[in-house]
Amino acid sequence: MSSRDLLDLIWIVPALPLLGAVVLLLFGKRIGEPVAGWIGDRRGYRPVLLVALAAGAVASLLMPFMPHLVGLAAASLLLGAAVAIVGAMVFSLLATEVPPERRSATLNLVYLPLYLAGVVGPATGSALATTVGLAGPYLAGCAVFVLGAVVIARHHAPATATDREARAAVLN
Repeated sequence: MSSRDLLDLIWIVPALPLLGAVVLLLFGKRIGEPVAGWIGDRRGYRPVLLVALAAGAVASLLMPFMPHLVGLAAASLLLGAAVAIVGAMVFSLLATEVPPERRSATLNLVYLPLYLAGVVGPATGSALATTVGLAGPYLAGCAVFVLGAVVIARHHAPATATDREARAAVLN
């Protein structure tokens, strides 16, 4: 391998921390998914969802401003776990709080923004990164987490059953 070949590969060095952050984010998701249901069954889906939304907002807010790789790694792991827990808790709340006759329509309404996010998200993130800077997509993600927390906190559980009774009905 010549020195010219090594110079062609030098771009990889600055990309390694970013690759590590992505790997930790995915690792956090894999840890968060199985743990989410277990915690939600014991503590309640709504409180666990609110904590996960808050954790996701904090991680999204801090990630672009982390001065060291250790902080970026911790924020990536936290964000991955928060995203996994939010997903699990949203579907758990749908299963326990939405009446069976409305569950299918409600599920379609929940899936619509998820599908649109896969299409619109990368373009929006790119536009924010080029106009506002690299912090733009993270700050937008933080805003989405905060908006989700506000909506969930303002939405009250149905009066027909408590959260614990609804969970027990689903689990039995």
